[in-house]
Amino acid sequence: RGDIIGRIDADTLVSPDWGATVRAHLAAHPETMAVTGISTYHDSPIGFFLAGAIDAQHRLGLIKHQPVGNVHGANMAIRRTAWEQVQQVTTTRRDLHEDLDLALCLTKAQLRIDQLPRLRAQISARRRQTPPSVWWKYQLRGLQTIANQGYSVVPFHRAVITGAWLMHTSQWPIYRIWDFDRKQFSLSPGRPRVSPVGD
Repeated sequence: RGDIIGRIDADTLVSPDWGATVRAHLAAHPETMAVTGISTYHDSPIGFFLAGAIDAQHRLGLIKHQPVGNVHGANMAIRRTAWEQVQQVTTTRRDLHEDLDLALCLTKAQLRIDQLPRLRAQISARRRQTPPSVWWKYQLRGLQTIANQGYSVVPFHRAVITGAWLMHTSQWPIYRIWDFDRKQFSLSPGRPRVSPVGD
């Protein structure tokens, strides 16, 4: 109904000023069509590592307000006019990453995406329980999403998903015994989260 469409996941916790941050930025920057923010974990036993790394990068100026080529589906917003412009060319395939697909469509249409360091959200780390073999398939979906929109998959893309897989695999033994419901380590922590794009 409004002019701005916000998007988060069901288990995302946004900061109290999330909506105001989105509105203020888009009002001040009419050339920007979508925004995406910075996310940390709210239920991870080692989430402080991610939070610390993000804070360090922010202090070094590596994370800043700048145009970017992707959006984080659990922490983003888009102008309704921009969505209506690209809606018909976005994929409906369930085996692809819909947030990356949307970003690629926005880029094709030369519609600007801004990263906002102040747009903070906390997401669930449940996906970190995914076995490394399944996680690799999940990462490959990103390459398939890129190719599906007509872009070439280059070595840089493969390096990115390889790095993400190695990071995931190094942390997986910890998450494998973490019970997200009880917030404690357990020998029977429950089943891993089902991948939204399948195995």
